[in-house]
Amino acid sequence: MERANALDTGSYALIEVVGPSLAGALIGLAGPAATLFVIAVLYLLAAGSLTPILRVAQTPTARLSKPVVDAAVAGLTYIARHPTLRGLAICYSVYQLSWGVLVVVVPVAVTRALGSTTNADTMVGALWSVCGLAGGLGALIAGQVLSIGRERQMLGFSIAGMPVATYPLASSFGLFGLVAGLIIMGFLEGPADVALLTLRQRRTEPEWLGRVLTVSMSLNVTGLPLGSLIGGSLITHSLSRPSRNQTGFRTRSALGRANLFWFSDGQWARIEPFIPSNRRGVKPKNNRRILSGIMHVLKSGCRWVDCPPEYGPAKTVYNRFNRWSAQGIWQSIFEAAAEPAEPPERMALDSTHVKAHRCAGGGKGGASEQAIGITKGGRNSKIHGLVDKLCRPWVLILTPGNTADCTVGPACVSLLDGIAELLGDKAYDSNSFRKSLRKDGIKPVIPGRSNRKKRIRHDKQAYKDRNVIERCYSRLKDFRRIATRYDKLARNYFSALCLVAAVAFWL
Repeated sequence: MERANALDTGSYALIEVVGPSLAGALIGLAGPAATLFVIAVLYLLAAGSLTPILRVAQTPTARLSKPVVDAAVAGLTYIARHPTLRGLAICYSVYQLSWGVLVVVVPVAVTRALGSTTNADTMVGALWSVCGLAGGLGALIAGQVLSIGRERQMLGFSIAGMPVATYPLASSFGLFGLVAGLIIMGFLEGPADVALLTLRQRRTEPEWLGRVLTVSMSLNVTGLPLGSLIGGSLITHSLSRPSRNQTGFRTRSALGRANLFWFSDGQWARIEPFIPSNRRGVKPKNNRRILSGIMHVLKSGCRWVDCPPEYGPAKTVYNRFNRWSAQGIWQSIFEAAAEPAEPPERMALDSTHVKAHRCAGGGKGGASEQAIGITKGGRNSKIHGLVDKLCRPWVLILTPGNTADCTVGPACVSLLDGIAELLGDKAYDSNSFRKSLRKDGIKPVIPGRSNRKKRIRHDKQAYKDRNVIERCYSRLKDFRRIATRYDKLARNYFSALCLVAAVAFWL
């Protein structure tokens, strides 16, 4: 009997291997809709496999002498009065309850480690596959070593080993600990199932076996959805509280934090070629997750040390931003993204002030060296930019806040070829600037100052399109570390500006 149960449990575990691996691969390659379609087809095939059974010559069947409800109550009463069956029902129901919690926790933990990517979906399917394979192996081994009278020891040993695999192994060693814990739990599940089935069948009287199995399975199955409900509630509750656990998988998850920034597959495909990969020393890992963390800090305006743990260690996030800022990586990403396919004919030129926070002071070389100037509004930096009709920035320059716009205008225009018409406000009304524009074949659409003795005409209809640069700056300042400058180094602030401009407008 125990070998038959072992073979049955082992075959079921092998099916558990194929199912999750197939689901993970299909979701990663074709998406949820195609996966659900395949599941529906498999259900139809399962129903069709019953055709030979239905064609067998029908034999008279005895009708139930009692209603179904009465039979179920009688079976439940029988289990309640039988010490062994009662203990097995309680034990296995709680056991299934724990598996229900695990069904919710595993996808959350994997997404926490890998982010919301296709790799995370595939990884979840692979983990359950490995767990099922280990369960099949454990069931086959249990069928060979289990003998009559040793079921209780086998069941107790298997279930007692699962807490060790769950905590601290799976919770304290990151993704590798979770893999190892699931393998051990899957292997222990096989002997537990074999011992349970064998002991229950051996301790049940033959005439009661059908009703006992029905009631027992009903009690066991209810544990799984209840466990999933408890697991989901615990995770939801934990997301509203900062976790004190600083190792392994924290209870906070990217699934429950919709405000986290993650690069899409399309964005990452364009940005990845510019990430340095042939440098000496240790190769950087998890670039997509780290860069998503950098963008989250720039967007939310939080301190680097407060970067959410979903992106990895906060120190790693900052160090990679600072190191690649010194190497000019972020500027190169912006320049490559904004490289014109065709030179734009009409561009808008303007600047915007950025308030320098108290912590932005103290940079090497003094305030002016770090592009901070004193104005009526206090300590400021100034962003100068050239923007096309789609509000996309093509040129960005950072100067101290007290720098006159007309002195930076020629430098902005010189960085971009092919401009036919330039829109600017009165701050760019300078005879020398107008002369240099006409010399380069650029038509200035700049109104004259009110104190000019000779009125200057300009194309008022074209000037109405100058609002594109105001809209561009508004979008850039949606990122709070761009709207307010917290960086001491002008290099780091300008790098953040280039990265945000590339992501917000070009990727």
